[in-house]
Amino acid sequence: MAMLGDVRHTQQDYQNPNMLRLQVPTNGVNMDANELDREYKYNMNKVGLSGVSTMETMAKAKLEQKTLQAGLACMRRAFEPYDHESTGQCTPEVMRKALEVFGLQFTEDQVLALFGCYDKGRTGLMNWHKWMQSVSAGKNITRKAWDASLEWADREAKWAQLEEKWERQMDQYDDCGGEEMSGSQARAALSKVYDRFFQVDACGWSVPSPKQVLQWMHAAGFTSTTVEQARRVVYQLDPCDREEGVMSLDEFVAWWDLSQQGTTAVLVSKEPEGWSPNAPDLQNNNRFSQNAKLSPTQNVAPNKEYKPYWAL
Repeated sequence: MAMLGDVRHTQQDYQNPNMLRLQVPTNGVNMDANELDREYKYNMNKVGLSGVSTMETMAKAKLEQKTLQAGLACMRRAFEPYDHESTGQCTPEVMRKALEVFGLQFTEDQVLALFGCYDKGRTGLMNWHKWMQSVSAGKNITRKAWDASLEWADREAKWAQLEEKWERQMDQYDDCGGEEMSGSQARAALSKVYDRFFQVDACGWSVPSPKQVLQWMHAAGFTSTTVEQARRVVYQLDPCDREEGVMSLDEFVAWWDLSQQGTTAVLVSKEPEGWSPNAPDLQNNNRFSQNAKLSPTQNVAPNKEYKPYWAL
């Protein structure tokens, strides 16, 4: 059975340039993620969770051989000559060599099993600095993390299937024209939603639900609209949620365009000189009847010229 480690103090090794001479490549590995995963998984099953935990326990014992701070300094000095670009990353070969300099002798199988736990992206690299800090804090690999590492290939396969399905849907979507609309087309589509929102039925007018608005948005051509976006549409158009009263169609179009760009929607208009939000005419305009269809310009002040943000 291979030795899991050697806890000899190796201070003299740091003064020996031959010990610090790198005999292994440092620029990564020539394997793709799936090949690496198969290699990791084989060695993880061979070494086992208990074997990796023993490696980390021995590394902690080595760190605390004198004092923890002295041990961390020694381990850092063992790794740094091989970390030429100070990235904190290392390959399995570098890990094994640096740990040997530090005084811990592990087999190739053991180091690859360790990488299988910590190389989350299957890049062939591991952050030795974070591992050193984790070991010094007594944090060993958990059963949950171990199982998740063994299931990496299954997760990636599922993600690949989802991505392939999404790409097929997007190809079909593009074939149908998608949601690429000109300004006039988008305005016409939003106008339909706007009219439906303020449509009065036999019972008068009431605030539509986000689910209704979502259906209207999809019917108008905005098929990728989410429930959350529909909820924001309701909030923007509901007069009870706006101090300015009913949002005009131009304001709604401008707000939608801004929200699609991920920016904060703002009221973009130029107020005539002397106009005030407390003006009597505006206060009167904010009173709307539930027995008649609301007017898009109901809340616009006298002589107030609205210009969308792209026209300012």
